[in-house]
Amino acid sequence: MDFETENANEWEIRTTKRVAPRPDRVPVHLLAARQPEPIQLPARPRQPFVTVRGRYVYQGHQPKNKDRDFKKLDFKNHDRFPVTHDSAARDAWRRRQDNTGEWAYKLPASYERIYESLTSGKSLPTGAKTSSNVLRTIFDKIGSKTGAFIDLPRRLSDRILLIWGAASQVTEAKKELAAWVSQCLEVNHEMWVKLPSFSQKRKKQLEEQFAEEFQRQNFRRFPEQGEKLPSIGYFLWPLSDIRPESFLGNNLEALDDVRVSSRCYIAFETEFSRFKVQAWSLSFVPPALARLRITLCEIITRSVPSNRIYVMEPLSPESPKQVEMVNTAVLRLSPDTPDSQPPIARTLPLLVGPAPDPSERAEWSVLKPDFAANNARFLRQVVLNTLSDLSFYRGNIQARVHFGVMALSVYKRPEKDTHLSVEDFADMIRKPQMQGRIIRSIEREESGKRLRASFCRATDLFHPRKALTLSLEDIEPEYSASFMLNVPDDPNPILLDVDFAKVLTGGYEVRGRQWTRAETISQTDVTADLNCGRVPLAAITIDLQRQTAWQFEITTRNTIEESRVTSQMQKFVAQLKLSLIRPPGADASEPSNAYVRLGYAGLRVQTQVVKTTRKYMLRGGNYVTEIVKCQRTSKPTGTTTDEPVTSWQVSMYSNKWTTVFGSQPSLRIGTRGSWQPDVDDFFAPLPGSHPGSGLSDFLDEVRVVARVIASRERDATGVGKA
Repeated sequence: MDFETENANEWEIRTTKRVAPRPDRVPVHLLAARQPEPIQLPARPRQPFVTVRGRYVYQGHQPKNKDRDFKKLDFKNHDRFPVTHDSAARDAWRRRQDNTGEWAYKLPASYERIYESLTSGKSLPTGAKTSSNVLRTIFDKIGSKTGAFIDLPRRLSDRILLIWGAASQVTEAKKELAAWVSQCLEVNHEMWVKLPSFSQKRKKQLEEQFAEEFQRQNFRRFPEQGEKLPSIGYFLWPLSDIRPESFLGNNLEALDDVRVSSRCYIAFETEFSRFKVQAWSLSFVPPALARLRITLCEIITRSVPSNRIYVMEPLSPESPKQVEMVNTAVLRLSPDTPDSQPPIARTLPLLVGPAPDPSERAEWSVLKPDFAANNARFLRQVVLNTLSDLSFYRGNIQARVHFGVMALSVYKRPEKDTHLSVEDFADMIRKPQMQGRIIRSIEREESGKRLRASFCRATDLFHPRKALTLSLEDIEPEYSASFMLNVPDDPNPILLDVDFAKVLTGGYEVRGRQWTRAETISQTDVTADLNCGRVPLAAITIDLQRQTAWQFEITTRNTIEESRVTSQMQKFVAQLKLSLIRPPGADASEPSNAYVRLGYAGLRVQTQVVKTTRKYMLRGGNYVTEIVKCQRTSKPTGTTTDEPVTSWQVSMYSNKWTTVFGSQPSLRIGTRGSWQPDVDDFFAPLPGSHPGSGLSDFLDEVRVVARVIASRERDATGVGKA
């Protein structure tokens, strides 16, 4: 079989080995569901052991090489696992290195009032959800800014805070502590006047809280020399060639939450390739071992290769049954592409040939239902596997359906004829060598206007998402923006997504924001979105009859903890301003263009995308369809002099997907989402439909939207003119 590609030399190297279809992989969730098998170890006096084995679940017999299945995973990109690595100061504290008396800060006499106001919940800082971690959150924010480490006070009566770090770091940490204390005194001055002195009961409660929190935080450190705990458990690490420190940090600092909540010391014994868990009580060991098992599942989930599949939408019996590969040129793969670089050719599959005869039409009338059923079964299985894995993922997860045109980059070349039969095309796109992507951006302004007009005319299919909106033409747009930023002392780009909401004064202000970290940076897509996330699943359906395609896509991004959001990042968000400016010479019915003014210059913006979104609902449907106008600017100045590249996109989503994945960013390490990976529950059936019809109802709604998009006028290439 010959395949065409853009880079012939690269393909020659790649074809030296036969490419076999990837076998079905056992979902990672089976690993967590598997009950641990205790190992009988020799009894030791006063040393009860609880040992579990972390292993992969194999289909059929277990191969001789236990790690063979793991070698199919991608463990190279360790930065996919979110971990705050130890600074030199924190490492010294963790190893119980001595702290000199000079590296300390003495709290003022009114420090009890500070603790009282914080632990009472009246002035909790951002990111501190409970009184038990409030001081730790504050000290971590100061430590991330200065590089020093501040230990918690042992008891309420302690007025000395010990600080680890270099002299300059300690000096800066003391300044930050003084500013924090001063702020607390200023903010809570009026409240303190009304508060009586501590009662003995309240003071005893605070003393117990401080003692318990200090004891818990002490498990983040290495055990003291000669310290022996009576209860020990082991978790056998199944990846012999992969060190857990590559993911969890040199001191396994990612497991600090497990150590603190389970009151265990956790270390890794390289000689035996196992985790050692030590605790004062046997009841603390099994929960820690269970969370280590879930942590292993998350590492595997983040290392599973992306699953990209292609299927063909069943054709009507009257459609031609031959496919021709037509070469076309995409104007630009990215707005950032230099003008000197020539356009890259892409190949579009188009239906050609005469109309089928009556016998062929009768045959396809019989085959079409089976074809659609096979596609649905295939999609159901890959979605189920992906959802099962993603329940372990701690971070931002988003599911969307994107519409566009299918462009092939690697495909089967017909041996004799210039055309492929539809059957051969459907078989070809299932091959692992086949490569392509969705061109989902419309880059002409008039095309975008016609696209919106086609939705406004479909009053029999759509209604406004908001109940108070009377007509489709009156849908009020929603505004949002995405930024790719460079933050000082951070080598990787940071992504910021903000939502703007209208206020009573008539302007707009930031109502929602989310910081995420870029995992991969793709500049090979014509879409105007900032595609800096990983794509565990991309299921592409090619509709040859309407020359459209849609992609059900699940993307993941690492969220940034609130303690890692610096003051510079907060100032950047606070000074964002949205302005609506009507184009020169436009009439009153012409919508205004959105501009975001950058008021803070402390962070360098690589790319900015301002989005104007109008949302529609199918009548009687469960899914939201949105038309998004994207204005992308590279290295923006934050003024109206910027000339963005405008494009239009259509996507579809469910509010239920947002609800299901909404709790994943707040998961603690070693825990999984509370939702069940059920396809029938993920694709909710329509009211009145029978149970289990959710996936077919979803596909029917996608086809309706695709028909509306295809109703616009096209040119010969199928990409441009609406």
